Amino acid sequence: MNISDIELSKKINLKYVIGRQWLEQQTNKGRIDNIIWIAIPHLIDALDLVYPMKWEFQIETKTINCKIKMNINIIIKFDIIEISNSTGLKKVLQDLYVKLPIRVNNNHIDIDSLQGTRGKLNFFERKAKYLHSHLSSLNASQHQDFKNFCQGSGGLPEALSMVNAGFTNNLFKLLLFQIDTYVRWESLEGGPHIRMKGVVPYNIERKLNIESSDLEILFKTVDDHICTNDFDIIIEDGNYIIENKNIEQRLVSQLSKKFLVTKSSNGTEYPIIGTTVAHKFKKLYTNIIWNNEELKQIEFVDAISANDTKYISSIVLKIIKEYLQSKLVKKILEYADTE
Repeated sequence: MNISDIELSKKINLKYVIGRQWLEQQTNKGRIDNIIWIAIPHLIDALDLVYPMKWEFQIETKTINCKIKMNINIIIKFDIIEISNSTGLKKVLQDLYVKLPIRVNNNHIDIDSLQGTRGKLNFFERKAKYLHSHLSSLNASQHQDFKNFCQGSGGLPEALSMVNAGFTNNLFKLLLFQIDTYVRWESLEGGPHIRMKGVVPYNIERKLNIESSDLEILFKTVDDHICTNDFDIIIEDGNYIIENKNIEQRLVSQLSKKFLVTKSSNGTEYPIIGTTVAHKFKKLYTNIIWNNEELKQIEFVDAISANDTKYISSIVLKIIKEYLQSKLVKKILEYADTE
């Protein structure tokens, strides 16, 4: 991206996706440290090896004594990753962005931090203010900046320390591989900011909280609106199995919200009562730039709204089928006694 000096000076602190030729021009103008320019071919070589098509150089500009200076950041995008921990728990994250600020300290390359943020959050992550197990939670502000990863001890901080002690192509490759391992692992020993187990779907049974008095209402509604023509019967291993035919269609408008759910695009059920729907969340703004586009807002995926289609909870539907099955068996036994 070619920007005139005048345009650039007016856009201090904005970020740009940049190319190698442009970097060379800015180095020759004294805006980028020559040490970084010398390292750039090695950075590109390592990044293309470990994260092909998933990384970008970006810059931050600032003025010092009326002169423009530039800081270079490496941005790595993980479209979808699965993180796990020592208990076997796993979780999928979408759109994780990792930033490596490249600086010069005492005449050598220095990467003083590893930062991250998210471009997409699902309902449960948004409700738990979760970005990654080793990133601090969403802050109270609506604007979300990159946050520092908690590195703990082990391979990642050791690799960072070695790169900062004496930058080489191979050491930088090692660091990039360590980052890939790090973001996919929740270290319980290291004390995560938010544990995965705290970011899980609602326990539908607990949230529905169906009591005996509710069952009486439910069964009365079933008796009033469902007859034997409204379901199919399958005999399997001597048992009568109720198959849903028109049960849900007939009952969904008759039941209270306590028995109903709404569903996300992946089929996850959310209870109607006690659920904060997506439109009640504040919009979250971000400063992520990727592929020359500014992502001004964090996207909610698999979110629900107040106007979504209502369904009978799968648990309630199971209770209804068992109730109808018991009624059917009782009627069959009564008929057999009269023969």
